[in-house]
Amino acid sequence: MKRVQMFLAGAFIAIGSLYAQSSDAEWQAGVAELKETIQKNPTQAMEEAEQLIKGKNKKNVDLLVAIGEAIYKQENLQKQENMLFLLEKRMANQLLLLYWKETLQ
Repeated sequence: MKRVQMFLAGAFIAIGSLYAQSSDAEWQAGVAELKETIQKNPTQAMEEAEQLIKGKNKKNVDLLVAIGEAIYKQENLQKQENMLFLLEKRMANQLLLLYWKETLQ
């Protein structure tokens, strides 16, 4: 009886680890596609994120963290680009101001 119980316990452990590995690969590929889609079309990316979360993945913490990280990085990148644009604009305005000061004196 103990042999049967030990065999079943080992089988459940082996099957559980194989099942967990296969699902990770599926959602990791989905997150990689999501990262590319966020840059091109953010609204479509949010719909894809909802599709990834549906079903058996809605309680998968690793998936939720990966999606959140992808969205955060993209938003942070956009903020950095905006800040660089504003900095360049400010520098151009300062150069124009210096130019006009010199020419009017």
